[in-house]
Amino acid sequence: MRKRLAFLFVLLIVFLLSGCSTIPLEKKELEEYKNIAIQELNIYLETKLANNFYDDAGHNNLVSIVENSIAEIQNAEKKTAIDLIVFEAKRDMDFVEAMESVGQFFSLQEAYNNKSLTIDDIKKIAACNFDVEELESKIQYAIKKLYLESLKDSDYPNKKIEDIKILYPKIIDDDQEEFVQTLKNKTFTEIDRVGKYLIFKLEDVAFISHLRMEGKYQICKKGDILSKHDHVIFVLDEGMELRYNDVRKFGRMKLVDHDDYKNQLPLSKLGPEPFEIDYLELYQKLKKKNKAIKTVLLDQSIMTGIGNIYANEICYQMHLNPYTKANVLSKKRVKELVDVACEILNKAILQGGTTIHSFSANGIDGLFQVQLKVHMQKHCPLGHEIKKVMINERGTYYCPICQKAKR
Repeated sequence: MRKRLAFLFVLLIVFLLSGCSTIPLEKKELEEYKNIAIQELNIYLETKLANNFYDDAGHNNLVSIVENSIAEIQNAEKKTAIDLIVFEAKRDMDFVEAMESVGQFFSLQEAYNNKSLTIDDIKKIAACNFDVEELESKIQYAIKKLYLESLKDSDYPNKKIEDIKILYPKIIDDDQEEFVQTLKNKTFTEIDRVGKYLIFKLEDVAFISHLRMEGKYQICKKGDILSKHDHVIFVLDEGMELRYNDVRKFGRMKLVDHDDYKNQLPLSKLGPEPFEIDYLELYQKLKKKNKAIKTVLLDQSIMTGIGNIYANEICYQMHLNPYTKANVLSKKRVKELVDVACEILNKAILQGGTTIHSFSANGIDGLFQVQLKVHMQKHCPLGHEIKKVMINERGTYYCPICQKAKR
């Protein structure tokens, strides 16, 4: 009897010990799936490196792609998210091979600099509406960026205004007649930018323009068919027109001083840009704001240049709940906020901005929309469902799992 009880006791201990170390089946399957994905990426990397097509920069780029992807896989919570990470990693590695393995290769910039491509060549390429699936986004951006740079070398900024036709008066914040007469027969000399405002400088006067949601300028020839959304037309010399097009009619224009416009309203109310602001200065400003951080990020008097899309993306990258009160952020988190804002804005600039819905200007579309993590997305990169709410009447996208509110 004692032996039987001892045997049962030993079985119980073994069962308890094994039970304590048992991983739930779903979690175990996910871990195995992760290991398979990581092994797949390592094999893919070894195959790439075996070809010896790469210099040190190419080699390091490939290794970095795999290392970053493995880190993302380890944090993933769904198989679909893992599949996406593996797909994007292989795609990125293939792009490195395409760029590094070609024998005599010139970038578009190099080809333009050494006269292999002319401005007209670049314009023709940029005018093609390539689909992202037809052409790698990095190549597409390079084409369009070079096209925009070529415009700086052209004579577009030196056009003379012969007349101005105002088809929707509310876009002009000044007296219409004064606006027209002040700018008429003046020549464009330079275009500047402060925050979200464009400053068009002429010989001795200037005007500012805020595009708001969907405003854009298009260079057309006289006689080209007018769009129903063309609201202000600057008739230029040499048979050209600069047309302001705005589907929502939210944009505005206003005359300002040629040299002192930064000290005039509305520019004088703007805070520094993320690239210029000192994080300690921002910290002191936020301490006075008992509002949601999402709302404060859109307050141009505190820090200018961040719009709704980028505010959503900044909060996600920081794992910051958009409802978080601005005045609870530590100095460390405020510094991170500035760093992340600069990082995201720089990436967006390199991709030509973010193009959504009906926006397209002269065939030049931004490409950053394909990299958005939460804005207008259904799931975050880790596979969690995105929630859309309204914060201070602005559409806000966030992941309740990745951006948990602190209690």
